[in-house]
Amino acid sequence: ADMTLSAIPSDLTDEDILFAGDILATAYTGCVAGAIEHGDVVVVVGAGPVGLLAAECAMLFAPSRVFVVDLLADRLRQAAELGAT
Repeated sequence: ADMTLSAIPSDLTDEDILFAGDILATAYTGCVAGAIEHGDVVVVVGAGPVGLLAAECAMLFAPSRVFVVDLLADRLRQAAELGAT
């Protein structure tokens, strides 16, 4: 634990950090479990907070494309702004 802890900046509350850390870890772990490899095609179903982070995390593994599926146009716009299709 002493190798992975980071101090919370004084201008952020515990609640600000807790939720960001939780959903980012969930998204990244999903990408690792999905065994994404260079050149793969990735599909993320759902463009809520975890889905958008999963799309961003997937891009770390250099897939050829990341598709995001959702019913809400605003969420799809956000996914496109992150580089997903």
